[in-house]
Amino acid sequence: MEKDVGRYIRAVVVVIITAFCAMILPHQDKAIFHLIMPTIKLSPGSRLYLNGILPLALLLWSYREIVKSRYFKCGKLGIFIIMFCIVVPFTFNAMNVIKIPYYVLSGGLKSIDVIESHYSFGNGPKENTITVDLTLKDYGKKVQDLNISIDLPESLKKIIDKEPIVLPQKYTIHKEQGDLHIEETIQFNYRKGFSEEDLNESDYFFDDYKIILSKEDEQLAIVQRGK
Repeated sequence: MEKDVGRYIRAVVVVIITAFCAMILPHQDKAIFHLIMPTIKLSPGSRLYLNGILPLALLLWSYREIVKSRYFKCGKLGIFIIMFCIVVPFTFNAMNVIKIPYYVLSGGLKSIDVIESHYSFGNGPKENTITVDLTLKDYGKKVQDLNISIDLPESLKKIIDKEPIVLPQKYTIHKEQGDLHIEETIQFNYRKGFSEEDLNESDYFFDDYKIILSKEDEQLAIVQRGK
């Protein structure tokens, strides 16, 4: 049977476009698919995630087109295994490389991005604390005297009195030293009329928050997705 090269090429192009749209954007912690199909908030403790449907549909369409193109002699199962176990994971991972020139050319605070971050609360008889666990990566030149704060979600701003959460020292980061890991614990009080129960019922961990980097007259807000 004759190969349909055009069908095969279209399928490959769609896989590449899908990988690009699934790539986490710089300073956003979101991909294009997240922006096209944002998470729907059904209730304070319930979310509907639709952003995985479109890439899955595009990849399955590409798989079908590759099979119909008769470009490979192996069967449907062999094509499926090669595509979804080797080609797609490699393409999605390789796509992250194209972000590096953006960071390097941007310079300053824009050369920094968040690798991982989360925060948690501790409640005790004498004090209440928030622990921030944060890892930053610098792709550019050395940045000194870096101030960091956390802009909490709206669901928390009415409950606790720390807004924003300002980390207690200045930091230095540069790529020669690798990633910068920061862990700080800061005390806070509840606003009048609020308690630990309100904190637990807020389901704050579903909501987006921001890591604010600042240095002299420069400031950068890096969005972090909730769960």
